[in-house]
Amino acid sequence: MTTKHMLVLAALACGSLSTALADNVYITGSSAFRTNVMTYLNSKITNKHAVNDSGKTIFNANYVVISGIYNSAPITVYCAWTGSVGGIQTVVGGQTVPFANKPSGMDTSTAYALKADGSPDTTVGGGSVATLTVDGNGVITSASSPVIPSFGFSDVFQESANVLGDAVDTQVAVLPFKWITTNGGQAAGITNMTPQIAQTLFKTGLLRLTLFTGNSSDNTSFVHALGRTNESGTRLTAMAETGVGTNSILAQFTPTTTATAITSWGTSSPSNGYVSGGTLAGVMGKTTTNTIGHGVTYLSVGDAATAITGGATELTHNGVSYNDTAANVIEGKYTFWCYEHLFARVGTDSTTGSDQTGQPRDLLLDFQTNLANSVTTSKSVIKLSDMHCSRATDGDTVFHN
Repeated sequence: MTTKHMLVLAALACGSLSTALADNVYITGSSAFRTNVMTYLNSKITNKHAVNDSGKTIFNANYVVISGIYNSAPITVYCAWTGSVGGIQTVVGGQTVPFANKPSGMDTSTAYALKADGSPDTTVGGGSVATLTVDGNGVITSASSPVIPSFGFSDVFQESANVLGDAVDTQVAVLPFKWITTNGGQAAGITNMTPQIAQTLFKTGLLRLTLFTGNSSDNTSFVHALGRTNESGTRLTAMAETGVGTNSILAQFTPTTTATAITSWGTSSPSNGYVSGGTLAGVMGKTTTNTIGHGVTYLSVGDAATAITGGATELTHNGVSYNDTAANVIEGKYTFWCYEHLFARVGTDSTTGSDQTGQPRDLLLDFQTNLANSVTTSKSVIKLSDMHCSRATDGDTVFHN
């Protein structure tokens, strides 16, 4: 028996570790990396029951509550994928995040049962209970409670998020991103993003189509900036990469849409932005015209795929196409990428398995030790050991190793 296990048993005997047999873990941060985190969790937890956003799965929902057995003990993991900056701020600063409430009886009700692959187990009635709801910006509208997260994921370094405080930073993967134009933008001649265009577009909110096409006849049509809230690491990565600046005030639009098209743009504002990349991806699939005006944004490769399926198209970055085999990122040719970070508070006592807030530590140690090696390089995420180039911080010069 290990020292840790003896201490846990002693604590139980004294009645001082009442949560040892039923851990509650609260995870927040990067929506761009959530699929990888949820895939890993799904592989580690058995006898699974879960609830998540309506119309989503545990792998792409903004909010998830999943319970089951982990390391031979009950566990419930609450996830709120609200953005990378929030993932640093709330963890390092001890701030609360709204997490969905766990439905009564979820652990035993077959209505919440999942199969081994993480999909609802419809053979026993899984998926029949109403799921969580969010608004058009990806903010939870179901019953929720404010909780300080156990740990968080971020697409950016702590200094890029301008968050002060001590933290443990573990790099776990590389994430690439894409520039996307609305359904109709490519046909209008929007095909490439450069730092010069980005600096004008995202600081002013819109620019004339002719700056993309070079055609004087396009001078009366406009291209609009769309994007994420200031808690998004995808946003900070895009602004660092293009030299706009991670602390710059942006002007972005949240347009009015129908089921198929963008009908009006409203007013650009620093407060405009989407909580969820998936929600923004749905907007980018809407049809636009030269008369209405087109839109351009930044998305993770996974969210970009959703937008492209809906009719949007991707742009080149500085004239370089993203290669879906990830070769251009691995070799340093395509530079619109970031490191994925796992942030935890300092002051951890690895003997008792808890940090200074009393949050359970076992799953965090598992992530810190094993998550990076569990990543399989694909078009949307790259294993750290597969990279042939590196950079010192967000948007910094890429060097071939």
